[in-house]
Amino acid sequence: MEVTKRGLTFSRLTLGTVQLGLPYGIANKNGKPDETTASTILDAAVAGGITSFDTANTYGNAEQVLSDYFEHRPQRQPRPLIVTKMHLRADAGTTPEEVERMMYANAASSLGNLRLTKLPVLMLHNPEVLDTHAETVTRVAKQLVKEGLVDRMGISLRVYTQAQFDEMWRTVQDDVYEAVQVPINILDTRLLAYLGLQRLDQAGKLVFARSVFLQGLLFMEDRELPQGLREAAGPLSVLRAVAARERMTVAQLAFSFVRDLPQIDSLVFGAETPGQVRDNLRLFHGPAISEAARAEILASFADMPEHIVNPALWEVAKS
Repeated sequence: MEVTKRGLTFSRLTLGTVQLGLPYGIANKNGKPDETTASTILDAAVAGGITSFDTANTYGNAEQVLSDYFEHRPQRQPRPLIVTKMHLRADAGTTPEEVERMMYANAASSLGNLRLTKLPVLMLHNPEVLDTHAETVTRVAKQLVKEGLVDRMGISLRVYTQAQFDEMWRTVQDDVYEAVQVPINILDTRLLAYLGLQRLDQAGKLVFARSVFLQGLLFMEDRELPQGLREAAGPLSVLRAVAARERMTVAQLAFSFVRDLPQIDSLVFGAETPGQVRDNLRLFHGPAISEAARAEILASFADMPEHIVNPALWEVAKS
């Protein structure tokens, strides 16, 4: 369950906590869990050996939920790796001084919410600000580490095309960014196709994979698909057929596909209930898929439409 890289030891499963602070996901039917349910979700994760937790100061009160929970845990438990994120509301007209103030304010906010003196990992949540402020963000990131406010910096990437990755790589390759989070799943393997994932691994980055289930889209029946996502019915049918031939569920197929990529250090998943945590733990310990199935997946889903695999476009697709 654990991996050690760049001097950090953490679990190969990371519990994403956006669901603990906000209603989240296209397939979410339960809404935001109450305090008791949130605690039982975290109990299930800790009991399963999960020591890595993903959050952000824009996830409602998720940081406080984590802080409240671990404040009452016995000290003998493994120290959790908290990966939080900052969102910078900056545009081309924002001055470098304003960007710097935002970064320090975000770090201070997360430190207060999490009741920590140093953030284990702080990622930039909206990397598009690097288009206009890369030099400032990188300079301040180094300051935050040097001043002991942050242990390791990182970037949560929103890259889908090779052009987007190549542009972002100019900043990401800096050594101050030790961790990255990337969207990758069985329907969207472009990071593999243009060797982006391999470049991150070769650079020694800590690689966290999110969107393994594409926010629940992989499990939706044809009748449940919003009007703008009806085009996903065909690929989802192929996915179900491959899973049947592998004698496993779609969930296991999708999970095993990403889990067994050698460049991935930890899979980020969300849960609305303790049962969903235990389900993901079972998937983690589940079987591998065959090489034939992996090859079929890579060939079948090589050119998926952007509006299906990019959740940022779903609001438009739903209308």
